[in-house]
Amino acid sequence: MYKTQGIILATDAIGEADLSLSVFTRDFGKLLFVAQGVRKRDSKLRSILQAGHMIDFVFVPMRSGRYRLTSPAIIECFSGIRNEPRKLAALLLSLAVFDKVVLEGAHDEAMWDFLNEWMSELSEIPPFEERERAAVHFWFLSGLLEVLGYGAREYGGASLRDSLVRAGEGFSKDAQSLRKAFASKLSFFLPDNCLVQ
Repeated sequence: MYKTQGIILATDAIGEADLSLSVFTRDFGKLLFVAQGVRKRDSKLRSILQAGHMIDFVFVPMRSGRYRLTSPAIIECFSGIRNEPRKLAALLLSLAVFDKVVLEGAHDEAMWDFLNEWMSELSEIPPFEERERAAVHFWFLSGLLEVLGYGAREYGGASLRDSLVRAGEGFSKDAQSLRKAFASKLSFFLPDNCLVQ
């Protein structure tokens, strides 16, 4: 029996009442879990086990190679994201990308810190317009590439980060506050061509 914290990346129904979860855990990396009976109407855990929630939980190994998740308790639901449809859409897409890119069993403290900090920042930034959604996705993807080790790779004498910065010539006035919010956690600025005009 193990106890840890994790961020739910994705969920999928199994049978009539069970739920499959992909969770990036603080101590064990990305693991796949089964939560039994949580899809029943009277289950109190239905609202806890949602993509984008940070939870504290216990798990035990199963014969199938997955793990059975028990005793989940919510740590953070990032209400600043849940109350904004564009932020929620950006979060769910970003978590889906993270789930596809990060392999099961991959464990890295830097990935945990990045995901946790990115979700906190997304929750705290002001609401953004539809045309700025591409910038939010770029913010996530560039940070993810950096934490996966691709940010320092050289491209024609410059890092990928520097190449992306030079790709744009500046920002529209509408994007200035968004750029500053993103730059507070990432060490570079977003190129102008990442904003939908």
